[in-house]
Amino acid sequence: MKLEDEIKYRAAIAVDFLASMLNDDGEFVAEYQDGKKTNLKCTFVHHLHSVSLLYSAAEYFDKPSWCKTADRAFGLLGFSTFLGPQDPINQHVVRDDISLTAWNCMASIIHRKRGEFETSREFARSVLTCVDEEHTYAKYPATRPSNAITGYVILCLLETGKEEFLEKARQAAQIELRSPVSIDHYAIIALHQLDSKNDQYNERVKRAIYSFDRFEVKAMTSLFAAMAQQLYIPVRHDRERIEAVLEIQRELQVDKDHPYGLSSGFHGAFVKSKIDPEIRIDYVIHNAIALMQLLAYLKEEPLPLIL
Repeated sequence: MKLEDEIKYRAAIAVDFLASMLNDDGEFVAEYQDGKKTNLKCTFVHHLHSVSLLYSAAEYFDKPSWCKTADRAFGLLGFSTFLGPQDPINQHVVRDDISLTAWNCMASIIHRKRGEFETSREFARSVLTCVDEEHTYAKYPATRPSNAITGYVILCLLETGKEEFLEKARQAAQIELRSPVSIDHYAIIALHQLDSKNDQYNERVKRAIYSFDRFEVKAMTSLFAAMAQQLYIPVRHDRERIEAVLEIQRELQVDKDHPYGLSSGFHGAFVKSKIDPEIRIDYVIHNAIALMQLLAYLKEEPLPLIL
């Protein structure tokens, strides 16, 4: 099987498994231990990532059934919004009386993928209310500033395509540049998409790439390293590295060659390690995203915003 074909196949069965993790109640299974669901609840940000990924994959692979699954899971988002007293104009995603900036960023991106552009911009505006006097993005209400979410913010604001938001995205980029070197892959992708010719952004991304370059760490770190390195290393020089990363995925993805004692219904899932067959939704999401990014890279297509 050609490298591109294998990556496409592995990405597709990963997304297929993700779609199968959606329960009848519209929530995703968070974890399997020994092939059985655990009581762990799926975090809301993982729920939003799953919905977003399914929409992206449905378009990228032309598979409408994934779009229908995303629509069903999207219903949960629709019941969790409000117009807050601190911001009576724009919608915020709320659960248990709090709203996190990452949730609002993801809501904006999801609505845009659904073609609901004005609603997408409403959520983007809500993100801007989560900025403190130092222009730091935080929880809403702002309680604990976190630079780790600036990647979400930049990508969310960029997706609106509106100049009023682009300037705010540039401000968010400055927040990222002021913080210690990030190992957040969304921040790396965001800086690149914001301005791939900006020397300051590029230096930041390269430094982050070097910090990622640790194959002895768990597979996810290596996969994100590949996602970041694809931005800078020409295809003809990078096949060996992609093969090395893909070898990790071959070992950790459940299939007929690596069944991990699980039924065929788990094909496409990703386990924690070769000695621990725990399956978690974030393993599936992140590996599927990495595979789709790598596929676009090998085909020399624009990097898709999968998130």
